[in-house]
Amino acid sequence: MTPELEQIGLMLAKPAPIRSRPGWIYELKYDGYRILAGRDGGALRLRTRERRDATSWYPDLVDVLTKVPGRWVLDAEVCALNGNGMPDFAALNSLRGRGIPVALFAFDILFHKGRDLRQLPLLDRKARLKLLIPAAARGLGHVDYIEEKGEEVYAHAVQLKLEGVVAKKADSPYIAGRSNYWLKTTRPGYMQGWKRSPDGT
Repeated sequence: MTPELEQIGLMLAKPAPIRSRPGWIYELKYDGYRILAGRDGGALRLRTRERRDATSWYPDLVDVLTKVPGRWVLDAEVCALNGNGMPDFAALNSLRGRGIPVALFAFDILFHKGRDLRQLPLLDRKARLKLLIPAAARGLGHVDYIEEKGEEVYAHAVQLKLEGVVAKKADSPYIAGRSNYWLKTTRPGYMQGWKRSPDGT
């Protein structure tokens, strides 16, 4: 049985300098709102980091997520995209998620078909996520990764003016709260405003 989204604690990354190392993967850090998306039977819900129900805020995302089969819970980021297809948090924040096209980028899968996947190694969860998310779904994608080459991924994030990089231990479980399994590095000069939820709270 898939639990209520409010009962699931999010795994959080600790700030740390970028460093390449074996046994770790590196993801570009998308700048948006953290969202848990869950479907149990026919019901689909979105929940913010602050445990608020965000289902009504993103009707386009709800429409595309209903096409993903089965029961599941995804950990993801909702982003507004600029004309170059890059995440634009200023646009998302200023309009509070309403009336603009948004996309959901899933980076982890926590439950699938009623099974709790959080104790599986991260790379196993990523493989299941890639199989679940359609390759050409408009407004929906999965966050890919590169193994071991942290400095190269970070340089790419700086070049693209993205928020930064998240390093993750490849065999790590999903644990609520901050741990040494997820480490984030923000690029110099990145200006991050206070991330208010799209409802203004």
